[in-house]
Amino acid sequence: MALFVQFVTKFSMPVVKIHIETNLALTILLSCYTYSIRFPLSDLIHVNAMFEHRAQPLLTPREFLIRQMIYLLVAFGIIAGSLVMGMLGYHFLEKLSWIDSLLNAAMILGGMGPVNALITTGGKIFASFYALYSGIIFLVSVGVILAPLYHRFLHRFHMEVEDV
Repeated sequence: MALFVQFVTKFSMPVVKIHIETNLALTILLSCYTYSIRFPLSDLIHVNAMFEHRAQPLLTPREFLIRQMIYLLVAFGIIAGSLVMGMLGYHFLEKLSWIDSLLNAAMILGGMGPVNALITTGGKIFASFYALYSGIIFLVSVGVILAPLYHRFLHRFHMEVEDV
């Protein structure tokens, strides 16, 4: 794994790009403005992490799909991290097996409710806070997924209003 740090300027503001390269031939450049993903035998694709300003043109459909995939991956990461957190809580506080911990965490995260009866006080307190947390995480992940779509709709609508 190789790590390179590059300092560049963009719009007269300094930006730090971190170049991470793994043996899977996947390169990710992270900065406060740009996520770039390069797959083998393809050109570097630049997608703004932040949404474009109303004076800027709409992204091409390909760039928009890449942005949407990045946001889907972020939402998936949030959900996966929450699932792992729930599994750890049920396993260590309620002394459930790993598969039962996964089942309970998934059911709570999905809004269905616990499967196994809770015995310990720590497990009950964890389950109550995890249920509240899961409801908020559901709303956050839906917001993360819908944010690029909503922005594109508003951006296109704003461009049509300016044309009139």
